[in-house]
Amino acid sequence: MADVQNDSSVPPFSLVTGGPFYRCLVAVGLIPATGPNIRRRISFFVLATWAPLLLLSLAEGRALPGTITLPFLCDYAAHTRFLICVPLLFAAEIVVDPGIGRMVATFGTGDILRAEDRPAFNAILLKVERLRDWGLIEAIILLASLFPMALFTSTAWKSTGNATWHDVPAGTLSVAGWWFMIVSSTALRFLLFRWMWRYLLWSYLLHRIASLDLVLLGTHPDGTAGLGFVASVQGHFGILFLAGGVLLAGEYGNDIAYFDLPLQAVLIPAVIYIILAVLAVIGPIALLAPQLARTRQRDLVTYGRLGRELTAAFDAKWIGGNNPDNENLLGNPDPSSLVDFAANFAIINAIQPIPIRRGLVLQVAFFAGLPFGLLYIIASPINETLRQLAKVLL
Repeated sequence: MADVQNDSSVPPFSLVTGGPFYRCLVAVGLIPATGPNIRRRISFFVLATWAPLLLLSLAEGRALPGTITLPFLCDYAAHTRFLICVPLLFAAEIVVDPGIGRMVATFGTGDILRAEDRPAFNAILLKVERLRDWGLIEAIILLASLFPMALFTSTAWKSTGNATWHDVPAGTLSVAGWWFMIVSSTALRFLLFRWMWRYLLWSYLLHRIASLDLVLLGTHPDGTAGLGFVASVQGHFGILFLAGGVLLAGEYGNDIAYFDLPLQAVLIPAVIYIILAVLAVIGPIALLAPQLARTRQRDLVTYGRLGRELTAAFDAKWIGGNNPDNENLLGNPDPSSLVDFAANFAIINAIQPIPIRRGLVLQVAFFAGLPFGLLYIIASPINETLRQLAKVLL
């Protein structure tokens, strides 16, 4: 029996409650002491990023349809960025973090860790928390966020000869455009890059846990030697890829509506994004593959040897006639024991090196692809949409 230790004193672990930015939000009251309430943060950031763009565009006469080619109220990218993507990035905290806390608690309080590995496990958690709280990282993230990438990556910011809410005929930015570039886009990029850093920390945490000598059971009914709960946590990250999809779909919506991009041109980028999202979710749990492969190989050998002894004894008794007590096969527990053993052996043999399920892949693909599906429905002529729907249903 493995030398394991249960310890209910493992402190709560969080991937999001730390760092200078978090402490700043707590200090100004945007994060209440009563718990993970995101309403204040969402309201504040919407007011700071989207509302000024509306007010400044109205003041400059660039918000309403009919005045310029791309008025603010018709800018799909601006609305999806700050009214949908930003709230999703904050909502991700209450979707992702509880699952991570439960996963860490499962490792820490269950029988997966050996007693001698518990100090190493606690050290891993402390290191991840220190990296989470490292002010230098958030300073680098802020500096990277200040870079005005939108000027170089979006069709909407290139000189096209069309008047938009964020530029003026002289070719410079409007007041609303400057606010968008300096404040609104910087805030959005900061939230996105901060989540990327957190995801790297999460991957590092799984990598370090996978380096420990875990006590895995090949016959565990979850089919992943008892690590199925890790894969369930990964599914929670789907909300981040939903936010990324919203961001991209809003950009493509503008390009289609105002810059003559064919709808079909979105298909390949959408498929690539969905594939990358699935791979990004699978990647961290793939770090557990060596442990699962070793467990499968070890238990196949062990149970294979035991299975030979069991079936040999069964054959000798019921086929070879070595039944001195003349027991009746009908109602005897021996066949049931053989069937139960075969079921356990089948579970071991079916262990997947990477603990993923089809449901996880479909879940992430759905979240990543949902914004593009909505874009297709909105941008397609109604008759084309109905024809495609009829093909699916009929």
